Amino acid sequence: MKQKPVYLISVLICLLLCLEADNATAAAKDALSLCAKTVIPNLFPFFVLSSFFVQIGLTSAAGSFLAPITKMLFGVSGCGASVFVIGILCGYPTGAKTVAELYQSNMLSKKEAEHLLPFCNNAGPLFCIGAVGSMLGSMDVGRFLYFTHLLSAILTGLFLSAGCRKESELPSAKMHTVHIGAAISNSIQSSVTAILTVCGYVVFFSVLRSFFGSLIPPYLLAPLEITAGSVALSVSPLSHPAKLTLLSALIAFGGICVLMQVWGLIAPVGLSLKSYIYGKLLQALLAAGITAMFFLPSPALFRLLFLVILCTAVFCLAKLTKSATKSIIRKERR
Repeated sequence: MKQKPVYLISVLICLLLCLEADNATAAAKDALSLCAKTVIPNLFPFFVLSSFFVQIGLTSAAGSFLAPITKMLFGVSGCGASVFVIGILCGYPTGAKTVAELYQSNMLSKKEAEHLLPFCNNAGPLFCIGAVGSMLGSMDVGRFLYFTHLLSAILTGLFLSAGCRKESELPSAKMHTVHIGAAISNSIQSSVTAILTVCGYVVFFSVLRSFFGSLIPPYLLAPLEITAGSVALSVSPLSHPAKLTLLSALIAFGGICVLMQVWGLIAPVGLSLKSYIYGKLLQALLAAGITAMFFLPSPALFRLLFLVILCTAVFCLAKLTKSATKSIIRKERR
């Protein structure tokens, strides 16, 4: 019974491919061009570097130094700080890829890995400032969106960490001497697989968007894929504050395409997607609220009050989400 919706959707997509072959082909060509010009140049070097850092044990070494800070802020081991930095600098889905690799290398416990996923997998400055800033015709607006994105990620980490044990459940990681040549080779091989997977998702979701482009306004399809969605929102007839608020929420959430990319990276190593979805929804709410706050036609005190109310609401939502998740886990164990 559970497979019936999957079968129906698959058949529907096949029918649409047959009926809209010209549009699908054009969309696939545009998506491949996007991958060649933007996705691969921006992501592949970071994929290789992040994987190389894990291979040679740099993240573990940095983690030992940063452990007191990350335990106090996020309730995780020092490796969490390394993942967070990689996640905010390298762009989607490098953070998720690094978390999966650290978990697979026994440098993160499962609890820590699933806890880190939501706020350590983020859009990079190249996308927010360069790409989105260019779409809106202002690098300053791009910087503002990146600052909002970074702040929402930190707040999400703090909210999700409320009530967590400030102790790492990480098993003692054994450091091994790694041959540099082997580390480079392994990093490139794993990164090639990862970047091809990312490009595949971008092409597939671009084709899906093309099926509904003539029926639904493009900006309503923005949550499907972050790059095309950002373009659609930037040229939409919405007001400037509305555009920025929705763009901020989209960048924080990442879109369905990024969600599927993350699922493809973490499912093989046994990590759950549930906490990632909850965390990203919280971050999107925070990012949208912080962005909207700057456009409120009201005194600074009212804006501060708005921010406090927003943070309180998100904090309560985070606690409720964690309680609900724990209840589900207890029922499954019974």
